[in-house]
Amino acid sequence: MEIPDMYDTNVSTNSVSPKALAREQLLTQTLTALANAGIAVQVCSPHHIKYGALNYYPKRGIICRDGSNDILPERGLSAFITVCLKDTAHSEETMSAFQSRLKL
Repeated sequence: MEIPDMYDTNVSTNSVSPKALAREQLLTQTLTALANAGIAVQVCSPHHIKYGALNYYPKRGIICRDGSNDILPERGLSAFITVCLKDTAHSEETMSAFQSRLKL
């Protein structure tokens, strides 16, 4: 087996594996869809996206909540967006009700 010389110009050090490229494309598409839905997320890793207490794993489409070992039955990006929007609406309703009680 021939070991390439580190100064060999035929050896590319910037090559990206097909898996890494696919993962990057999936992450970009996911983040674009979330931004279009008005959902600001935290990217924990190329495999893990977080929105509040929700965790999403794009490659497998899995959604789960912090503090729970259970995976939600909903799967995929559109389900994640729906769950995020429901959580946001619930949070806004809760905050609105709380603010109403403060005014009493």
